[in-house]
Amino acid sequence: MKTLLSRIFGTITFLAVALWVGSLAHLMLSVGTLFSKFPKASSDVAMQGAPALFNVSEPVHLALGIIAVVSSLMWKATSKSLGPIVISGLVVIGLIFAGISIGIVTPQINALREAGMSSSDDFDFWHRTSTKLYMVQFIGVLGAVICLPWALWSSLRTTPKADPA
Repeated sequence: MKTLLSRIFGTITFLAVALWVGSLAHLMLSVGTLFSKFPKASSDVAMQGAPALFNVSEPVHLALGIIAVVSSLMWKATSKSLGPIVISGLVVIGLIFAGISIGIVTPQINALREAGMSSSDDFDFWHRTSTKLYMVQFIGVLGAVICLPWALWSSLRTTPKADPA
C-alpha cells in the first residue's frame, strides 16, 4: 500500500512542480515579450499588461507550490528514499520566495504603480527585488524539476520493508 501511495504522491509532486516551473517560465517570457514588443516610449501596453499577468500568475504559483510541498512531504512519508526530501527542500525554497513576492513585494509595486510612481527609485527598488525573488523561486523549482527523475527512480527502487508480525 505504501508503494502505491508513494507512486501517487510522487506523480502529484511531479505534475505540480512541472506546471509551476512552466508557469514561471511562461510569465517571464510573456512579460519580457510585452516590454520588447511594446516599449514604454511608444505604448503603455506593456505597463498595463504586465501587472495583469502577475495578478493572474501569482495565485497559480502559490497554489502549485502548496500542492508540491504537501505532496512531496506525503511522498516522503510513504517512501524510504532520499529523493522526496531533496524535492521537498527545493519546492519549499520556491514557495518561500513566492510567498515573499506575493505577500510583500507585489503589493508595494502595485501601490507605487497605482500612485503613478512607476518611474520612482522606490518602484525601481521593488522591481529589482521582485526580479531577484522570481529568479531564486525559478532556480529552486527548476532544481526540483531536474532532480525529479532521480527522485522518482530512487523512490521506486526503495521498497518499504514490511512490518515484522
